[in-house]
Amino acid sequence: MRRDGRKKLLAALLIGAIVAVGALNAPRSVRALDPSVDHFVLALTWSPTWCTLRNDPDHPQCDPERDLAWVVHGLWPQHRVGWPDWCETTARPSAEDIATMATVMPTESLADYQWRKHGSCTGWTPEEYAAAVVKAAEGLARPELAVGAADAQDVWRAFSSANPDLPRDSFAVICREAHIYEVRICLDTALSPMACVQEPRRNCQGKNLVPPVL
Repeated sequence: MRRDGRKKLLAALLIGAIVAVGALNAPRSVRALDPSVDHFVLALTWSPTWCTLRNDPDHPQCDPERDLAWVVHGLWPQHRVGWPDWCETTARPSAEDIATMATVMPTESLADYQWRKHGSCTGWTPEEYAAAVVKAAEGLARPELAVGAADAQDVWRAFSSANPDLPRDSFAVICREAHIYEVRICLDTALSPMACVQEPRRNCQGKNLVPPVL
């Protein structure tokens, strides 16, 4: 083989090696959602209410040193009508996946539970679902609530003021046992706020208690 032929062969081998290394180091693409998933609901719980109603001061979510306010309850896939849960899957989240979700959720046990009940129905891997949970949570400002008594409109106005781009009909305030408990926000499949397709449950009547952050 002539010298110029050997040079061309070595150059081709080198380019092939570079391409192979690049493919190994390239970021993984996110798999497509299960086609039955039409949108999501992001549930944000007012942690002080959760702790007040649970009445378990030793629970890690209620540790006063953590100073928890709004926490992610879950990111729930929705159908056009209804929603899936507890889907069969052999995928299991790693410790890193759980830790990622626990940056916005109050406990790792809740993160694991939310994957099994809801994340399993998305068509995503646990790693992809964990990243989506964080992305959805970080895409919304979570306002402080005035301690005392409030009605749903007070909370609605607080979220609207903190997130001026939220569509008016994209979220609902949920109450439990005469306490402000949760806000649920409808998100499209790109995790951007959207008008809710299904009418959210609205069960807040009159003034409801807002416990202080511990």
